[in-house]
Amino acid sequence: MNNIKTYIKNSLKTLEYLGIVQRYFKGSGAILMLHRIAPIDEKKLPANENLKVSPEFLEHFILQAKDKGYEFISLDTLHQRLISQNLKSKFLCITLDDGYKDNLTYGLEIFEKHEIPFCIYVCTSFPQGSHDMWWFGLEDFLLQRDALNYETLIGGGA
Repeated sequence: MNNIKTYIKNSLKTLEYLGIVQRYFKGSGAILMLHRIAPIDEKKLPANENLKVSPEFLEHFILQAKDKGYEFISLDTLHQRLISQNLKSKFLCITLDDGYKDNLTYGLEIFEKHEIPFCIYVCTSFPQGSHDMWWFGLEDFLLQRDALNYETLIGGGA
């Protein structure tokens, strides 16, 4: 079974480089979903840091995409173009999930500078103050220790 999956994966990888396949399956654009825009902290765990793009990366990406002819459009514009069946090629929409504060502190300036529309989906527990970002607490717990043992995990050890 594993060999079949590998074969299919490798076959699809090979086919994607063929122009005829791209002609039939290539889309006009994409919706990019980001979470966080902030400097990457090498001291933190990759599981949390992988949800970030650095401000420098975001700006470089925007400039590269514009150089390659991509147009950044809003979700409203995308909706209008879908309804009117007037999709221009090479478009990108940017969405940001959860509404982290760094979207404002690091992202807004970049988006405004390059006139990039974006949409932030705010997790309702953030403005309500009822969120429990347990993954950051777990990260702090793990980073404060060189090792974990059973007693530490059940509260019996230091």
